[in-house]
Amino acid sequence: MEGAQALVGQRYRLERLAGAGGMGRVFAAADTVLGRRVAIKLLHTAGRDETSRRLVITEARAMAGLRHPNVCRVHEVVLDTRTPFIVMDWITGSDLRAHTRELDLRARLVVFTKIVDAVSSLHAARLVHGDLKPTNVLVDERGEPVIVDFGLAACTRRDMIEPRPAAARPATRPRNAGAPHAPFRTPTSTRLA
Repeated sequence: MEGAQALVGQRYRLERLAGAGGMGRVFAAADTVLGRRVAIKLLHTAGRDETSRRLVITEARAMAGLRHPNVCRVHEVVLDTRTPFIVMDWITGSDLRAHTRELDLRARLVVFTKIVDAVSSLHAARLVHGDLKPTNVLVDERGEPVIVDFGLAACTRRDMIEPRPAAARPATRPRNAGAPHAPFRTPTSTRLA
């Protein structure tokens, strides 16, 4: 862990390795300036060439601009180190599968509805998570689900990745424009048996 600590500098004090995957390693850490716990994801390869660096910045900007109680917030992206890293909220809790194991159907639906709402806000921001699964949804100490691990997230807005003048953008119509659809109903708007 000493090598990882050297990569993140003095502001963040790494406490322990929390997990590892294909995109990088996640550490529980303390922000020594603001006095809060954070998660730091050290990225294995992203950000080392100009294209991947631009994609990391694009995703982080989109995530940082997204405000939803069930989506993990990004606080900072550091690309000027040998190993780039992302600083995010630290979520104390358990993964979705462990949390919902003992819940009844009504309680599971409440949790699921919050996840659907969070995914909807991602899609409204033109972001796609790309790896949404029970281990990428943590449930905090208050019982609130939080979507995490955006390593595979894709920004579907090409203008955020490669800006073009408005005149060069093709006029498009949403794929389902005018198509009738049923409104989404939450457990509070639908009577449960």
